[in-house]
Amino acid sequence: MAHDFVPASLERVLRIKRIRKKVFSHLFSRDFRTLRLVSPKLRKLSNKATFSSIVIRFHVSTFNKHRLAILEGIGHHVRELNFIFSHTERTHMYPVLDPNTRKQISVTFDPSTNRETNKGSVFGDRQLDDLALQNYGIIIFAAIDHAAFTQAIKSMKKLVSIRISCPGYPMGQPGQRSIVDYALWSLRIALERARPEGLRKLILSPVHLSGIQYLLPGTFPAEESVESKEVWNSISSLTMDLSSWRQLATSGDDLVYATNLGFLHQFLEHSKNIKQFEFSWMGGGKSVCPLTLDTLLYTEASGISAPSHRPLTFPRLASVKIRNIAVESRLLKAFLERHREHVREWDLLDMTFTDGNVMDALGPVIGHTDPGWNVQVDVRDLMQNRLVRR
Repeated sequence: MAHDFVPASLERVLRIKRIRKKVFSHLFSRDFRTLRLVSPKLRKLSNKATFSSIVIRFHVSTFNKHRLAILEGIGHHVRELNFIFSHTERTHMYPVLDPNTRKQISVTFDPSTNRETNKGSVFGDRQLDDLALQNYGIIIFAAIDHAAFTQAIKSMKKLVSIRISCPGYPMGQPGQRSIVDYALWSLRIALERARPEGLRKLILSPVHLSGIQYLLPGTFPAEESVESKEVWNSISSLTMDLSSWRQLATSGDDLVYATNLGFLHQFLEHSKNIKQFEFSWMGGGKSVCPLTLDTLLYTEASGISAPSHRPLTFPRLASVKIRNIAVESRLLKAFLERHREHVREWDLLDMTFTDGNVMDALGPVIGHTDPGWNVQVDVRDLMQNRLVRR
Protein backbone atom coordinates (compact mmCIF):
# COMPACT_ATOMS: atom_id res chain seq x y z
CA MET A 1 0.00 0.00 0.00
CA ALA A 2 2.76 2.43 1.04
CA HIS A 3 4.75 1.33 -1.99
CA ASP A 4 1.85 2.32 -4.25
CA PHE A 5 1.27 5.58 -2.40
CA VAL A 6 4.79 7.03 -2.76
CA PRO A 7 5.01 6.75 -6.57
CA ALA A 8 1.47 8.09 -6.97
CA SER A 9 2.22 11.15 -4.85
CA LEU A 10 5.50 11.74 -6.62
CA GLU A 11 3.80 11.43 -9.98
CA ARG A 12 1.18 14.04 -9.09
CA VAL A 13 3.82 16.52 -7.91
CA LEU A 14 6.23 15.93 -10.78
CA ARG A 15 3.51 16.39 -13.40
CA ILE A 16 3.72 20.10 -12.60
CA LYS A 17 6.42 21.31 -14.99
CA ARG A 18 7.69 24.13 -12.78
CA ILE A 19 8.16 21.85 -9.79
CA ARG A 20 9.60 19.03 -11.88
CA LYS A 21 12.20 21.35 -13.40
CA LYS A 22 13.20 22.68 -9.97
CA VAL A 23 13.47 19.22 -8.40
CA PHE A 24 15.40 17.71 -11.31
CA SER A 25 17.91 20.57 -11.24
CA HIS A 26 19.15 19.25 -7.88
CA LEU A 27 19.51 15.61 -8.92
CA PHE A 28 22.61 13.77 -10.08
CA SER A 29 22.82 11.03 -12.71
CA ARG A 30 22.64 8.29 -10.08
CA ASP A 31 19.48 9.89 -8.66
CA PHE A 32 17.76 9.71 -12.04
CA ARG A 33 18.71 6.05 -12.38
CA THR A 34 17.08 5.34 -9.02
CA LEU A 35 14.02 7.44 -9.81
CA ARG A 36 13.45 5.60 -13.08
CA LEU A 37 13.19 2.32 -11.18
CA VAL A 38 10.27 3.52 -9.06
CA SER A 39 7.55 3.29 -11.70
CA PRO A 40 6.98 3.47 -15.47
CA LYS A 41 5.24 6.85 -15.15
CA LEU A 42 8.15 8.38 -13.23
CA ARG A 43 10.51 6.92 -15.79
CA LYS A 44 8.58 8.65 -18.55
CA LEU A 45 8.49 11.96 -16.65
CA SER A 46 12.26 11.85 -16.10
CA ASN A 47 13.25 10.88 -19.65
CA LYS A 48 13.92 14.43 -20.84
CA ALA A 49 16.08 15.34 -17.85
CA THR A 50 17.87 11.98 -17.80
CA PHE A 51 18.96 12.07 -21.42
CA SER A 52 19.34 15.83 -21.99
CA SER A 53 23.10 15.38 -21.63
CA ILE A 54 24.86 12.18 -22.65
CA VAL A 55 28.45 10.96 -22.84
CA ILE A 56 29.64 8.69 -25.64
CA ARG A 57 33.03 7.06 -25.09
CA PHE A 58 33.97 5.67 -28.46
CA HIS A 59 34.96 2.02 -28.80
CA VAL A 60 34.36 -0.86 -31.18
CA SER A 61 30.67 -1.38 -30.39
CA THR A 62 29.66 2.25 -29.74
CA PHE A 63 27.49 2.48 -32.85
CA ASN A 64 26.42 -1.12 -33.37
CA LYS A 65 22.81 -1.86 -34.34
CA HIS A 66 21.65 -2.37 -30.75
CA ARG A 67 23.09 0.92 -29.48
CA LEU A 68 21.86 2.84 -32.50
CA ALA A 69 18.36 1.50 -31.81
CA ILE A 70 18.63 2.83 -28.25
CA LEU A 71 19.75 6.23 -29.54
CA GLU A 72 16.75 6.30 -31.86
CA GLY A 73 14.54 5.99 -28.79
CA ILE A 74 16.20 8.62 -26.60
CA GLY A 75 17.93 10.86 -29.15
CA HIS A 76 15.13 13.42 -29.30
CA HIS A 77 15.82 14.24 -25.63
CA VAL A 78 19.54 14.93 -26.16
CA ARG A 79 20.62 18.57 -25.97
CA GLU A 80 24.29 18.11 -25.03
CA LEU A 81 26.65 15.47 -26.41
CA ASN A 82 30.10 14.75 -25.02
CA PHE A 83 32.04 12.59 -27.49
CA ILE A 84 35.26 11.10 -26.07
CA PHE A 85 37.90 9.09 -27.90
CA SER A 86 41.24 8.84 -26.07
CA HIS A 87 44.64 8.42 -27.66
CA THR A 88 46.13 5.07 -26.67
CA GLU A 89 48.59 2.61 -28.14
CA ARG A 90 45.63 0.88 -29.79
CA THR A 91 44.74 4.03 -31.74
CA HIS A 92 48.25 4.50 -33.13
CA MET A 93 48.64 3.44 -36.75
CA TYR A 94 51.95 1.62 -37.09
CA PRO A 95 53.49 1.22 -40.58
CA VAL A 96 52.04 -1.74 -42.50
CA LEU A 97 54.38 -4.16 -44.30
CA ASP A 98 53.45 -6.20 -47.34
CA PRO A 99 53.53 -9.84 -46.16
CA ASN A 100 55.27 -10.93 -49.35
CA THR A 101 57.77 -8.17 -50.16
CA ARG A 102 58.15 -6.82 -46.58
CA LYS A 103 57.97 -3.32 -48.01
CA GLN A 104 55.91 -0.63 -46.35
CA ILE A 105 52.55 -0.03 -48.00
CA SER A 106 49.96 2.69 -47.54
CA VAL A 107 46.64 1.80 -45.93
CA THR A 108 44.57 4.95 -46.34
CA PHE A 109 40.83 5.43 -46.15
CA ASP A 110 39.07 7.80 -48.52
CA PRO A 111 35.50 8.55 -47.36
CA SER A 112 34.49 9.46 -50.90
CA THR A 113 35.34 5.97 -52.15
CA ASN A 114 32.40 4.08 -53.59
CA ARG A 115 32.27 0.62 -52.01
CA GLU A 116 30.23 -0.74 -54.90
CA THR A 117 33.00 0.19 -57.32
CA ASN A 118 35.53 -1.48 -55.01
CA LYS A 119 33.33 -4.55 -54.58
CA GLY A 120 32.57 -3.78 -50.95
CA SER A 121 36.16 -3.00 -49.99
CA VAL A 122 36.81 -0.20 -47.50
CA PHE A 123 40.46 0.58 -48.27
CA GLY A 124 40.42 -0.13 -51.99
CA ASP A 125 40.79 -3.91 -52.19
CA ARG A 126 40.29 -6.95 -49.99
CA GLN A 127 43.98 -7.42 -49.30
CA LEU A 128 44.30 -3.92 -47.84
CA ASP A 129 41.15 -4.52 -45.77
CA ASP A 130 42.71 -7.71 -44.34
CA LEU A 131 45.98 -5.96 -43.59
CA ALA A 132 44.14 -3.12 -41.83
CA LEU A 133 42.21 -5.61 -39.72
CA GLN A 134 45.36 -7.58 -38.82
CA ASN A 135 47.39 -4.49 -37.92
CA TYR A 136 44.85 -2.17 -36.35
CA GLY A 137 41.95 -4.35 -35.29
CA ILE A 138 38.23 -3.91 -35.81
CA ILE A 139 38.29 -0.47 -34.17
CA ILE A 140 39.54 1.18 -37.35
CA PHE A 141 36.48 -0.06 -39.23
CA ALA A 142 34.26 1.31 -36.47
CA ALA A 143 36.04 4.68 -36.67
CA ILE A 144 35.53 5.06 -40.44
CA ASP A 145 31.89 3.95 -40.44
CA HIS A 146 30.57 7.46 -41.08
CA ALA A 147 27.16 6.04 -41.99
CA ALA A 148 26.73 4.79 -38.41
CA PHE A 149 27.98 8.13 -37.03
CA THR A 150 25.46 9.91 -39.23
CA GLN A 151 22.59 7.72 -38.05
CA ALA A 152 23.55 8.46 -34.44
CA ILE A 153 23.67 12.24 -34.92
CA LYS A 154 20.45 12.27 -36.94
CA SER A 155 18.66 10.73 -33.95
CA MET A 156 19.65 13.80 -31.86
CA LYS A 157 17.37 16.25 -33.65
CA LYS A 158 17.43 18.83 -30.84
CA LEU A 159 21.18 18.84 -30.27
CA VAL A 160 22.37 22.24 -29.00
CA SER A 161 25.91 21.61 -27.77
CA ILE A 162 28.62 19.11 -28.66
CA ARG A 163 31.92 18.60 -26.88
CA ILE A 164 34.64 16.60 -28.61
CA SER A 165 37.44 15.31 -26.37
CA CYS A 166 40.56 13.40 -27.39
CA PRO A 167 42.54 13.01 -24.12
CA GLY A 168 46.19 12.03 -24.28
CA TYR A 169 48.67 12.58 -27.06
CA PRO A 170 49.00 10.83 -30.44
CA MET A 171 52.00 8.56 -30.76
CA GLY A 172 54.55 8.77 -33.55
CA GLN A 173 55.67 11.86 -35.43
CA PRO A 174 53.63 15.04 -35.07
CA GLY A 175 50.93 15.13 -37.70
CA GLN A 176 50.88 11.37 -38.24
CA ARG A 177 47.33 10.09 -38.77
CA SER A 178 45.73 7.92 -36.10
CA ILE A 179 42.49 6.03 -35.66
CA VAL A 180 41.25 8.94 -33.53
CA ASP A 181 41.61 11.18 -36.59
CA TYR A 182 39.43 8.83 -38.64
CA ALA A 183 36.74 9.03 -35.94
CA LEU A 184 36.91 12.84 -36.00
CA TRP A 185 36.52 12.67 -39.78
CA SER A 186 33.42 10.47 -39.44
CA LEU A 187 31.94 12.68 -36.73
CA ARG A 188 32.34 15.79 -38.88
CA ILE A 189 30.73 14.09 -41.86
CA ALA A 190 27.86 13.01 -39.61
CA LEU A 191 27.30 16.56 -38.31
CA GLU A 192 27.32 17.98 -41.83
CA ARG A 193 24.88 15.39 -43.13
CA ALA A 194 22.55 15.43 -40.13
CA ARG A 195 22.72 19.24 -39.76
CA PRO A 196 21.02 19.59 -36.35
CA GLU A 197 19.15 22.87 -36.62
CA GLY A 198 19.62 23.93 -33.01
CA LEU A 199 23.38 23.34 -32.75
CA ARG A 200 24.94 26.50 -31.32
CA LYS A 201 27.87 25.46 -29.15
CA LEU A 202 31.05 23.56 -30.07
CA ILE A 203 33.73 22.62 -27.55
CA LEU A 204 36.98 20.99 -28.63
CA SER A 205 38.68 20.12 -25.35
CA PRO A 206 41.19 18.65 -25.47
CA VAL A 207 41.96 18.05 -29.15
CA HIS A 208 45.36 17.67 -30.81
CA LEU A 209 46.32 20.37 -33.32
CA SER A 210 46.76 17.89 -36.18
CA GLY A 211 43.19 16.67 -35.60
CA ILE A 212 41.70 20.01 -36.71
CA GLN A 213 42.13 19.16 -40.40
CA TYR A 214 39.70 16.26 -39.98
CA LEU A 215 37.10 18.63 -38.56
CA LEU A 216 37.60 21.14 -41.36
CA PRO A 217 34.09 21.96 -42.67
CA GLY A 218 32.77 21.20 -46.10
CA THR A 219 35.63 19.13 -47.51
CA PHE A 220 33.60 15.95 -48.12
CA PRO A 221 31.81 15.13 -50.22
CA ALA A 222 32.32 17.81 -52.87
CA GLU A 223 28.72 17.83 -54.07
CA GLU A 224 27.47 18.52 -50.53
CA SER A 225 30.11 21.04 -49.52
CA VAL A 226 27.89 24.16 -49.73
CA GLU A 227 24.97 22.78 -47.73
CA SER A 228 27.24 20.97 -45.28
CA LYS A 229 28.76 24.28 -44.14
CA GLU A 230 25.38 25.39 -42.77
CA VAL A 231 25.93 23.52 -39.51
CA TRP A 232 29.19 25.40 -38.88
CA ASN A 233 27.61 28.75 -39.71
CA SER A 234 25.11 28.14 -36.90
CA ILE A 235 27.82 27.89 -34.21
CA SER A 236 27.74 30.96 -31.94
CA SER A 237 30.00 29.72 -29.13
CA LEU A 238 33.36 28.09 -29.85
CA THR A 239 35.81 26.78 -27.24
CA MET A 240 39.12 25.24 -28.25
CA ASP A 241 41.74 23.69 -25.94
CA LEU A 242 44.46 22.34 -28.21
CA SER A 243 47.51 20.33 -27.20
CA SER A 244 50.67 22.39 -27.44
CA TRP A 245 52.50 21.29 -30.56
CA ARG A 246 55.92 22.18 -29.21
CA GLN A 247 55.58 19.59 -26.48
CA LEU A 248 55.32 16.89 -29.13
CA ALA A 249 57.47 18.38 -31.87
CA THR A 250 60.88 17.15 -32.94
CA SER A 251 63.47 18.91 -35.07
CA GLY A 252 62.73 19.42 -38.73
CA ASP A 253 58.93 19.52 -38.41
CA ASP A 254 58.35 23.25 -38.92
CA LEU A 255 56.63 22.75 -42.28
CA VAL A 256 54.20 20.23 -40.75
CA TYR A 257 53.61 22.60 -37.85
CA ALA A 258 52.87 25.53 -40.18
CA THR A 259 50.60 23.35 -42.30
CA ASN A 260 48.50 22.40 -39.29
CA LEU A 261 48.31 26.01 -38.15
CA GLY A 262 46.98 26.72 -41.63
CA PHE A 263 44.24 24.14 -41.03
CA LEU A 264 43.41 25.89 -37.75
CA HIS A 265 43.10 29.21 -39.56
CA GLN A 266 40.79 27.68 -42.18
CA PHE A 267 38.66 26.15 -39.42
CA LEU A 268 38.25 29.56 -37.79
CA GLU A 269 37.34 31.10 -41.14
CA HIS A 270 34.34 28.76 -41.24
CA SER A 271 33.29 29.95 -37.76
CA LYS A 272 32.46 33.47 -38.88
CA ASN A 273 29.20 33.73 -36.90
CA ILE A 274 30.63 33.06 -33.44
CA LYS A 275 29.75 35.46 -30.62
CA GLN A 276 31.93 33.86 -27.95
CA PHE A 277 35.42 32.48 -28.52
CA GLU A 278 37.69 30.80 -25.97
CA PHE A 279 41.07 29.36 -26.86
CA SER A 280 43.99 27.85 -24.96
CA TRP A 281 47.13 25.90 -25.72
CA MET A 282 47.42 22.95 -23.36
CA GLY A 283 50.48 21.10 -22.16
CA GLY A 284 52.52 23.98 -20.81
CA GLY A 285 54.11 25.38 -23.96
CA LYS A 286 52.97 28.74 -25.33
CA SER A 287 52.25 28.96 -29.02
CA VAL A 288 51.01 31.46 -31.57
CA CYS A 289 47.81 33.44 -31.26
CA PRO A 290 44.98 31.80 -33.27
CA LEU A 291 43.54 35.23 -34.11
CA THR A 292 46.68 36.36 -35.97
CA LEU A 293 47.53 33.29 -38.04
CA ASP A 294 47.09 35.30 -41.24
CA THR A 295 50.46 36.92 -40.51
CA LEU A 296 52.35 33.64 -40.60
CA LEU A 297 54.78 33.39 -43.46
CA TYR A 298 55.37 30.42 -45.66
CA THR A 299 58.22 29.85 -48.07
CA GLU A 300 57.28 29.11 -51.63
CA ALA A 301 59.36 27.09 -54.03
CA SER A 302 60.88 30.32 -55.28
CA GLY A 303 62.06 31.14 -51.79
CA ILE A 304 59.81 34.21 -51.54
CA SER A 305 57.79 34.61 -48.35
CA ALA A 306 54.24 35.94 -48.34
CA PRO A 307 51.17 36.07 -46.04
CA SER A 308 49.40 32.72 -46.23
CA HIS A 309 45.80 33.61 -45.32
CA ARG A 310 43.29 36.44 -45.11
CA PRO A 311 42.85 38.21 -41.74
CA LEU A 312 40.13 36.74 -39.55
CA THR A 313 36.97 38.78 -39.09
CA PHE A 314 34.01 37.83 -36.90
CA PRO A 315 31.14 40.33 -37.40
CA ARG A 316 29.19 39.13 -34.33
CA LEU A 317 32.03 38.50 -31.91
CA ALA A 318 31.32 39.87 -28.42
CA SER A 319 33.63 37.97 -26.06
CA VAL A 320 37.21 36.71 -26.51
CA LYS A 321 39.17 34.66 -23.98
CA ILE A 322 42.60 33.39 -25.01
CA ARG A 323 45.28 31.81 -22.83
CA ASN A 324 48.85 30.57 -22.97
CA ILE A 325 49.70 32.63 -26.05
CA ALA A 326 52.85 34.31 -27.31
CA VAL A 327 52.09 37.17 -29.70
CA GLU A 328 53.36 40.50 -30.97
CA SER A 329 51.30 43.39 -29.60
CA ARG A 330 50.93 44.96 -33.06
CA LEU A 331 49.29 41.79 -34.42
CA LEU A 332 46.75 41.61 -31.61
CA LYS A 333 46.18 45.36 -32.01
CA ALA A 334 45.30 44.86 -35.68
CA PHE A 335 42.70 42.21 -34.79
CA LEU A 336 41.25 44.43 -32.08
CA GLU A 337 40.94 47.36 -34.46
CA ARG A 338 38.82 45.24 -36.78
CA HIS A 339 36.46 44.26 -33.93
CA ARG A 340 36.45 47.20 -31.54
CA GLU A 341 32.87 48.21 -32.36
CA HIS A 342 31.24 45.03 -31.08
CA VAL A 343 33.65 43.05 -28.85
CA ARG A 344 32.63 43.71 -25.25
CA GLU A 345 35.13 41.62 -23.32
CA TRP A 346 38.74 40.65 -23.78
CA ASP A 347 40.33 38.13 -21.43
CA LEU A 348 44.02 37.68 -22.19
CA LEU A 349 45.43 35.51 -19.41
CA ASP A 350 48.88 33.93 -19.27
CA MET A 351 49.95 35.80 -22.37
CA THR A 352 53.45 36.78 -23.40
CA PHE A 353 54.06 39.67 -25.76
CA THR A 354 57.09 38.90 -27.91
CA ASP A 355 57.15 42.54 -28.97
CA GLY A 356 55.47 45.46 -27.21
CA ASN A 357 53.09 45.15 -24.25
CA VAL A 358 49.44 44.98 -23.30
CA MET A 359 49.04 48.78 -23.51
CA ASP A 360 50.23 48.70 -27.11
CA ALA A 361 47.86 45.86 -27.96
CA LEU A 362 44.77 47.39 -26.31
CA GLY A 363 45.51 50.90 -27.52
CA PRO A 364 42.64 51.00 -30.05
CA VAL A 365 40.13 50.46 -27.26
CA ILE A 366 41.72 52.42 -24.43
CA GLY A 367 42.25 55.43 -26.68
CA HIS A 368 38.88 55.20 -28.41
CA THR A 369 36.93 58.46 -28.04
CA ASP A 370 33.72 57.58 -29.85
CA PRO A 371 30.72 58.86 -27.77
CA GLY A 372 29.06 55.49 -28.22
CA TRP A 373 31.76 53.87 -26.13
CA ASN A 374 31.73 53.70 -22.37
CA VAL A 375 34.97 51.99 -21.46
CA GLN A 376 36.06 51.55 -17.87
CA VAL A 377 39.42 49.94 -17.26
CA ASP A 378 40.15 48.46 -13.86
CA VAL A 379 43.85 48.59 -12.94
CA ARG A 380 43.69 45.01 -11.73
CA ASP A 381 42.05 43.97 -15.00
CA LEU A 382 44.75 45.75 -16.97
CA MET A 383 47.51 44.04 -15.00
CA GLN A 384 45.89 40.71 -15.83
CA ASN A 385 45.53 41.68 -19.51
CA ARG A 386 41.76 41.74 -19.10
CA LEU A 387 39.52 44.42 -20.54
CA VAL A 388 35.75 44.63 -20.24
CA ARG A 389 33.57 47.04 -22.22
CA ARG A 390 30.65 48.05 -20.02
